[in-house]
Amino acid sequence: MPFQHVAEISAWLAGSDITRLELSGPEGVVRLGQEVAPATPASVAVRSAGVGVFLHRHPLSTAAFVAPGARVAAGQMVGLLQVGVLLMPVLAPSAGLAVGYLVPHGQIVGFGVAVLTLESLPQEACA
Repeated sequence: MPFQHVAEISAWLAGSDITRLELSGPEGVVRLGQEVAPATPASVAVRSAGVGVFLHRHPLSTAAFVAPGARVAAGQMVGLLQVGVLLMPVLAPSAGLAVGYLVPHGQIVGFGVAVLTLESLPQEACA
């Protein structure tokens, strides 16, 4: 693999939530990694379940699904993943307060990319 491709792949890796990548071939092995600060126990990342264009709002609406500071329920739709003409819901894995979107509206995201941060609520606040 030419060296300039390693630099390009390293840049892609830095822009994703992938922390380790190993490429092997007949000429050898290339291992790339990045250190990622652990999430605080009080925060939860909502992650993309596929590859597509992440949307904060429905294409026919001007209002975002979630505003910063809004209370979010477990399973609530917080965005859409557009793959071609298909719109798939992105759901909150747990209840919390929306801290903010981590990617701009309309940005292409990969599988597992964090798209929204939620701050965990105390158990009694979730009831």
